[in-house]
Amino acid sequence: MTKRPRVARSSLVLLVLTATLGLAACGPPPTAPDPTGPVVGCPSPVTAQSPDDGPVSVSFASATFQGGVAPVTLSCTPASGTAFQVGTTTVTCTATDSRARANSCSFAITVRPVPALTFTRFLAFGDSLTEGVINPPGAVFPNEAYPLKLQGLLAQRYTRQSMTVINAGIAGEQACCDSQHSIGGRRRLPDVLSRQRPDVVLLMEGTNDLLETDGFARGISALEQMVVDARSRGTLVFIATIPPQRSGGVRNRGAVAALIPRFNDEIRALATRQSVTVVDVYAAILPDLQRLIGPDDLHLVPEGYTLIAQTFFDAIRAKLEVTTAALSYGR
Repeated sequence: MTKRPRVARSSLVLLVLTATLGLAACGPPPTAPDPTGPVVGCPSPVTAQSPDDGPVSVSFASATFQGGVAPVTLSCTPASGTAFQVGTTTVTCTATDSRARANSCSFAITVRPVPALTFTRFLAFGDSLTEGVINPPGAVFPNEAYPLKLQGLLAQRYTRQSMTVINAGIAGEQACCDSQHSIGGRRRLPDVLSRQRPDVVLLMEGTNDLLETDGFARGISALEQMVVDARSRGTLVFIATIPPQRSGGVRNRGAVAALIPRFNDEIRALATRQSVTVVDVYAAILPDLQRLIGPDDLHLVPEGYTLIAQTFFDAIRAKLEVTTAALSYGR
């Protein structure tokens, strides 16, 4: 039997230490390279308005990237500052690293065409809340009346059209019947329609009817007849709820103020029956009633009439706005 040579214990320890030190000197294995390349982040979508339906120069925020092996190039096509046509254009941003690995993201640039309305001639019909009575001092201020303010809003947005808003409000008028101030809105409206030939009637009346014992039912009946008369002529109708009034104030219009919510419910039902648009003036004024109603507890301060104009404007825009490219007149 052949005997294996003995190895001294000290030699074994030396061999183990040498192997260990050798591994330590080499270090950990290198990290595997990123197989995906840089990750790209796009800016948010951008919307711009064309003033004349032509191209618009649009700038947008820079895209970002993470990862990849430097140097990394980043570019977007079309580039920021390009003139974009009306419509929606997709912008693609791409990051490419030194190993030719590329990734992309995309976002939208939308250029809106010039807005337009299908109709441009409006008749604001009603009582002192249309005419523009302000209290104090209880006089008519045409420049503060909602029709003129509405015309300004329309002209500001629909720059390629000529807008007309006719103020046909008469202080003290009832929707229903003869009064000391007028013949009543129901009887007056047909003549005004014949003379002014509006495309659209903005009807807000009935406040004074509630002063009469049987005015509630007669007022609603008169309003419905006015809607029927206007529509029979091919005229579009927007009917407004009447503004709230303040109870417990100087004039203490509590009895009338209490009737208004139910009266407005009947106006909304009327609008449903006749398929016309409701403009909820009551809901717009109510949250800020104490500030927007004047000392007589009925008429509005100038800011109140501004809010009425804005409420009508929002309803008109939602119902009648089109783009110039799609514009076609007719009822």
